[in-house]
Parts: sequence; C-alpha cells; structure tokens
Amino acid sequence: MNITRASIAFAAVLSLLAFSQSAYATPITIDKVTMSAGVLQVTGPGITGTYRGGQSDFYDTVNGVETLMFSAFCVDLYHTMKIGVESPVLIFDTGTLTENFNGLGVSNEVAFKIDWLIANGINTTPLQELATQAVIWRLLFPEVTVTSNNASIEAAIDDLNGNIGSISSLPITYLPREEPWGQPQAFAGPGTQVSEASTMLIMLLPFGILFAYRKRIVAIA
Repeated sequence: MNITRASIAFAAVLSLLAFSQSAYATPITIDKVTMSAGVLQVTGPGITGTYRGGQSDFYDTVNGVETLMFSAFCVDLYHTMKIGVESPVLIFDTGTLTENFNGLGVSNEVAFKIDWLIANGINTTPLQELATQAVIWRLLFPEVTVTSNNASIEAAIDDLNGNIGSISSLPITYLPREEPWGQPQAFAGPGTQVSEASTMLIMLLPFGILFAYRKRIVAIA
C-alpha cells in the first residue's frame, strides 16, 4: 500500500513537471527598458513612418542591483513602448507567439522562423540586430513594407531574408499589462527547446514507474 501511494505521488509530480515545460506564467516586473540604436522605414495600412527597432533589454532592480531580466525583439508594430526608466513599473506576462497583436494569427511555420531569427540575432551587432528586427516584422506583418535608408543595413536585411532557418520551438512572448496611457508593445525572446521525444519520455515515465511497482507487488503476493 505504501509503495503504491508513493508511486502515485511520484507520478503526479513528474506529470506536473512535464506540463510545466511549456508554461510561462510568472509575471516579470520591469523598471527600465533600453533599445539598440537604429531605425527602419515602415510603410503600410495606417502605419507609415520611421520606427526604432533592434534588440531591447529589460531590467529590474533586484536587491538594489540593476538586473537584466530578458532580451527580446518587438513583435508588435501597432502599439508603443516608452524607452528608459519606467514609472510606474511595467508588469509583463509571458506566453508563446501565436498572434501578431493586430488581429492576425501566426502559424507554427512562421513562429519557428522567428525563433531562429531571435536565437541567431540576439546579442550580436547593432546592424545584425536591426536586420533581424526588420525580417521579423516582414514575417509578422505581410501587408507592411520594412526597409532601411542605410545601404549596409538593407544588404544585411536582404541576406538574412534569403537565408532564414527554422527552430522547432515557439518564441516566448512578453506582453505588458495595459498602462493608463495605453497598451505597450509586445516583445518576443528565444523559446525553450524541448524535443517531442524528450517530452514524451517525461510524460510516459510515471506510467512506467507505476507498472514496475504494480508488478513488484503482484510478485510479492
């Protein structure tokens, strides 16, 4: 009886662990946002002008120390984000990239490409980060034209656009809760890569343990 109860409890813990592999539910507090320098020309329905883009870094003061909480790229052209010290602080909820925050869903095929772009563009150079941002926006907003007036940046955009890879994981999204002045922009960082085989192994392990203990009890009886 004790062995059976222990095995069931252990199985429940492992099943919970398997579920938590794909859950990003902990809110993140942010009191400062920085963004790499660089601008892109954006033209589309209701959205035309010069937009700042590239890698953004999000900080919070932890025990008196300014601490980097996450780095990400913008996945939301239709809202705004204040750069600098945030007062009041921003509260970000996390999830996975399934929409472009303007009414259009994002397929896994597109999301996998964006995850590849983020993983290969984060913490590189300002030029590469700006090119990464441009291609991400092109994928998410097919009705929008994204270019640069800088020939070197435009060449980097074209090169990256023609050589996009894919990673079988969804980017993590960071969506700030609505502030009095409106809904801030959503951002995305590299997703957690958990292969289907390893996930299935974790999920099946509790059943294997239960079967082993049941077989042992029957043998003793």
